[in-house]
Amino acid sequence: MDKINGSKIIKYLFFSLSALFLFSGCKRKKETVTLSIWADRGNSALIEKRLEEFKEKFGKNVDFNFTIIEQDSFATGDSIIRNPAAAADIFTFADDQFEALCKQNLLLCIDDYSDEVIKNTGGKDSPAIQSATKNGKLYAFPTIAGNGYFLYYNSKYLSKNDVQTFDRLLAAAKALNKKVGMDIKNGWYLYSFFKGAGLDVYANEDQESNTCNWDSTTSKITGLSVAKAIRKIALDENFVCLDNSAFEKSLETDEVIAAVNGMWNATAVANSWKDGYAACKLPTYTVNGNQVQMCSFTGFKLTGVKSNTSNPRWALAVASWLSNKETQLAIFEKTGECPANIEAADSTKTQASPAAAALAEQAPFASIQRISSCYWEPSWILGVILTSTEKMTDSFLQEKLSIATRDICRNAERNN
Repeated sequence: MDKINGSKIIKYLFFSLSALFLFSGCKRKKETVTLSIWADRGNSALIEKRLEEFKEKFGKNVDFNFTIIEQDSFATGDSIIRNPAAAADIFTFADDQFEALCKQNLLLCIDDYSDEVIKNTGGKDSPAIQSATKNGKLYAFPTIAGNGYFLYYNSKYLSKNDVQTFDRLLAAAKALNKKVGMDIKNGWYLYSFFKGAGLDVYANEDQESNTCNWDSTTSKITGLSVAKAIRKIALDENFVCLDNSAFEKSLETDEVIAAVNGMWNATAVANSWKDGYAACKLPTYTVNGNQVQMCSFTGFKLTGVKSNTSNPRWALAVASWLSNKETQLAIFEKTGECPANIEAADSTKTQASPAAAALAEQAPFASIQRISSCYWEPSWILGVILTSTEKMTDSFLQEKLSIATRDICRNAERNN
């Protein structure tokens, strides 16, 4: 029998102790990952459910600590720029904020996910991918498509013919003692009248100022003509100026039978109007005796990761999960908002949505929103003026148009 030497004994003891630790239930300490998420308004419960599913799938060796806070995606970009240190690790934001966030280097590049996201979102030249691309690199996950607006109408009261023009809409509402609504005070919607008439506004390359000609006196349709047409609608006794919360409140009754609004309220409208739920492109409106097609903003909601997150690998993984096909379909089923993922957008449920069909009908008259922040306050002030019941002369309106145009074009820093 061979003599067992010391080195063999040490080796034997090492393997024995290793086996003892392995089979005695000892486990290595789990990694702890703490991430904060800003969920879009009204979606916190859905996001929480999706995060629990993420934990089940990936949490075997990781302890995930997620904090969820609701944040309006339209205000996310400004919140982050004002206070980057307080920003969540993962957030949903409207794509019009993309350029400003990139300029401040506040978005983490998603290179490792780019090929898959591009494939699932219609290719590198698709508007959704372009809305999240800077210098050839992808900086966010497209999540919601068609972030625009159109006309909801209750077909129990209105025919397809009624909803083609604002004149016929208001006449039908008068006959029924009902109301037609739109948030004319909001620059996002006010744009539709001016753009339809050939007057424009868009951000300059500096992303801090805009180009705007709403006060034009030499265009085919002048700014004054548009302003007077808007006032005629706003002051009609069967028109009501409805912001988003007021529109949602109006669904509790049947007083409002048509309103300009967006995909995010599709489910609420369907639940309220039931068989009467219908939608179509924006109507035309009358300017100088002619019908002008109303235009609209359109865009996307994106899911981003802040550039200085303490855990970029897991933050990107979670952001990918919260913007994948399954999450997009869950959001659609809850809110009616169209998925950016092409398979989800082509699903039977999505294609059957009147709101989705209305967005497609409005698409030829829609422009991707590219506006700097100095647009919103002066356009809101102009909207307040145009909806005022005070009597106004043409010279007064022209003056207010010129002031609004000047302030819309002004550099954001000088405008504060």
